[in-house]
Amino acid sequence: MALEEARVRKVEICVSNLPLGTQRVWELIAERYPEVQLRRWACLGLCDLCVRRPFVLVDDREVLQAPSPEALWALFCRRMEDGPPV
Repeated sequence: MALEEARVRKVEICVSNLPLGTQRVWELIAERYPEVQLRRWACLGLCDLCVRRPFVLVDDREVLQAPSPEALWALFCRRMEDGPPV
């Protein structure tokens, strides 16, 4: 897979998830990966997950979730470097 195909193009977050630390992950993505389109929504329809742990929706189909914002950031960085799971 080409590097360009592996890279994340869009990240979406639910504003209700921001208090769980997603705001900081959002800021880090904006700083380190300015080519990634960022979108905030009032609701992504993943409410059961949204109230429990930090998460982002990647390219309309892949949910990245982690027990902490720091772990989510690390997971996102690995996803950017390694591409989607096979």
